[in-house]
Amino acid sequence: MSSKPISVLITGANRGLGLEMVKQMVDTQSPLTPLSVLFACCRDPDGPRAERIHFFVLLLLDTADRSSIRQSAEQVGSLLGEKGLNLVINNAAILINSTLVDSTPEDMAKTFNTNVIGPMSVIQEFLPYLRAAAKNSEVPGMSCRKAAVVNMSSIIGSIENIQAIQKYLTAVPYRISKVNTLLILKEMYYLHTLAYFSGNADHLFVKNVQWECFVHFWTGKMHMLFCKLDFK
Repeated sequence: MSSKPISVLITGANRGLGLEMVKQMVDTQSPLTPLSVLFACCRDPDGPRAERIHFFVLLLLDTADRSSIRQSAEQVGSLLGEKGLNLVINNAAILINSTLVDSTPEDMAKTFNTNVIGPMSVIQEFLPYLRAAAKNSEVPGMSCRKAAVVNMSSIIGSIENIQAIQKYLTAVPYRISKVNTLLILKEMYYLHTLAYFSGNADHLFVKNVQWECFVHFWTGKMHMLFCKLDFK
C-alpha cells in the first residue's frame, strides 16, 4: 500500500554525503515513502565544487547566514503552502583541519557558526512549516512521514573515544562543534526525539524510540548520528 508523498529538505546537498543522500533517496523511492518534492540546499549552488543533478528543487541556503536560512524557509513555505514540510535533514557542515595549538578564534567561530548555530537556526526557521505538516498529517505517533528533523553528527564528536580519534584526525574546531551537536540532540530529548548512533539507540533515548523504515538508502558502513524530532 502506498503512502502519501512527503516533502524533504536536505542542507549541504551539493556534494559528498548530502549529494549521495539526494541521489539515493530519489533512486530508491519506496511506496512507503514516496517523494512529492525534494529541496536540495547548499551555499553555492553554481560553484565549481557543486555536482549537478536535475531532479530536485535547488535552493541557496548558507547555514552560516541566518538571513539566507530565513529566505530559503520563505521560499519553501510559499511552494508548499498549507501542506507544510515533512522532513528536514541538517547535513551541512565545514571541517577545518587544525590542531589545538594552531586553531584560531576565527576557525572556531566559523566552524561553530556553521555546524552548531546553523542547524539550530534551520530548525527555528522551518519550524512553522514542520508544524503545518504535522497538523495536516494522518500518520500517528512519531514518523518521518509526518514531520521530523534529522541532525547529522559524527562519531568523532565522542568525548569517550577522544584518544582513539586523535590518532587519525585532528580537526579540533570540527570535533568540538560535533560535541556541541550531540548536546543539542540531548536537549531535543525533551521534545520527543530518537537518537541513532552506529546502529544502536542511546540508552538516554530508549523511552522515545520508535523504529521505522526511514534510512533505507543509508548503509551500516557510515558512522553517523541523527535525531528525529516529532512535531505534534
